[in-house]
Order: sequence, then C-alpha cells, then structure tokens
Amino acid sequence: MAEIVHKMFLFLEYKGKVSLSPHHPLTIGRTPVNGIVITSLTVSRQHAAISYKDGAYIIQDLNSRNGTFLNGKRVQRAKLHNGDSINIGGYQIGVHTADENEMDEDDTLKDLENVFATTIDIRREAFGLMVGNVTGDLSSISIDEIVQIIEINSKTGVLQLYKGPERLLHGKLYFGDGEIIHAIFEGRTGMNAAIKLLQTTRGGFEFLSDKASPDRTVTKSTMWLLYEAHRLRDEENRIPK
Repeated sequence: MAEIVHKMFLFLEYKGKVSLSPHHPLTIGRTPVNGIVITSLTVSRQHAAISYKDGAYIIQDLNSRNGTFLNGKRVQRAKLHNGDSINIGGYQIGVHTADENEMDEDDTLKDLENVFATTIDIRREAFGLMVGNVTGDLSSISIDEIVQIIEINSKTGVLQLYKGPERLLHGKLYFGDGEIIHAIFEGRTGMNAAIKLLQTTRGGFEFLSDKASPDRTVTKSTMWLLYEAHRLRDEENRIPK
C-alpha cells in the first residue's frame, strides 16, 4: 500500500495561505529576498527557514535577534506538526496538513494569488504613509508595518488609532524624524502608553504628517518599544483563558 503523502500549509496573519514544498526550502525575514516577507522592525533580515528532511518539515531559527517561537516556546530547530503555531516578530503563522488528494495545482496558484493581492494593498497604504496623510485599517496593514514605514522615511507627525465602527479615538503616537517621542492612551502618557498602543491589532488608523508633538515623554528607542509590546502580547496569549 502506497504511503499517504501529506501536504503542509502555512496560514499567514493578514496574508492568506502558502503551501510548502519538500524540494524548495522557504526562508522568512524582513527583506524581499525571502519567500515570506514580514516588514517589521522586530523581524531579522533572514529570520528563520523551513526545510524538509527525513519525512518532516523543520523550522530553524537563523540566529535572529528576537527569536523564533513554536507554540509559545522559543526554538532553535524543531519539527512542524499539524495545528502548530509559529510566532515571528509578533506575527502568528498557523501550520496545517492535508492529504495530497485534498488539493491540486490550481489551489496552490489561488493561494499564491491571494498572498500577492494582499501585498499590493499593503504597498498602496505604505505609499500613502511615505508621501503624506493616510487613513486605513489594521486588518490590511499591521501597526508594526506602519511604524517601520514612518521610521524608515524619518516622518514627523501623529498616528491616531481608532476602535469600533464609530471610530472612537483609542490613542495617539507622536513621531519626530521617524522615532516615537510621545504617546497618549486613556489619560496616560509616556512609554507605558506607547507600549499599550503598539499592542493594538484591530481598528482604524490615521497618520497626519508634520504634526509636532506637544511634549516628549518617550526616551526608549522605537525598536525597544516594539519588542516590549510583542513580549507582553505573547505573555498574554499564553495565559489560559
């Protein structure tokens, strides 16, 4: 009896589904040379790789700065199984397997088209952030990506975050030459307010360029703030509900 071959898929946060191939290793990182690109300051240029060996897919950390996590545990090298959850730079990547006869080449092409379509939407919003004011939704571009674009382009202005269909003001992050210098959240200001806002995953946003900050209450780097926000969010996700 022939051995049943299982196909493995990765489900990317905001970006759809990608199928793995035993013949082509896949790298994950911040730069365009990777198979999966996560444009976040918390992700290394080449962060992790997935390859096929001895009948299993293996994920390996590539000496990344902030680590690769599998089911909440930091790993250097580990086998992937159905239902696993990979966390890279605060981004969740789900793992799913299926029998080979559950899919065909058309399915794979549709999956890749979905990924590319989402990437185009993200670039359109990113362009708006580079040239001036822009509004959008965190379902199509993450707050990490927004912050990175603002930092790379040394923008000065205020990022206003909204919640709910009524677009109630959730908080404000002020930037000076690309760095977070002031934050306001629920009557609080400073680094704790900034970290809280950087954990936001839902709602709308609006970036207003050339809006000077009324104060400077943040002294840590933007990278440090993002890392701390992800650490706290990961801890919260690991707490049993």
